[in-house]
Amino acid sequence: MLRKMGGLLLLMITLTLAACGNNGSEDVSSSDQTEIRFAYWGGDFDQTRMENIKAAFEEQNDHIQVELVNVPGDEYGQHLLTRFASGDVYDIVQLAENSYYFAARGVLEDLTPWAEEDDDFDLDDFYEVGIEAYSIMTACMDCRLD
Repeated sequence: MLRKMGGLLLLMITLTLAACGNNGSEDVSSSDQTEIRFAYWGGDFDQTRMENIKAAFEEQNDHIQVELVNVPGDEYGQHLLTRFASGDVYDIVQLAENSYYFAARGVLEDLTPWAEEDDDFDLDDFYEVGIEAYSIMTACMDCRLD
């Protein structure tokens, strides 16, 4: 299960959300290290779960450093709105029912072309209800980790 979640995190990192790309200025050091910021909400359990997923991901992808940003759930939506408005957005964001809100504003990238080009990615590996819940007009806009 952890491997599959790490793979999903890899997919999310690889595909990223269009407006969440540091305005095209990805941090890459001279040693080809890439740093990404992943925002999510949750309590202690979620933080532990995300740290475990991050560790597994970074073990498989030693050239990518993930900075986890845990935002309190009751502030998360407003926090993202503020970040999007300022242009200082995260590379990856966790979304749930508010994904439609952000998709309607054009700040999410359609991940379908990326998924179709990746021979290792198969939507059949995921629950259909999960894919349907995070697809907007047949475009897969984001995927949940849990």
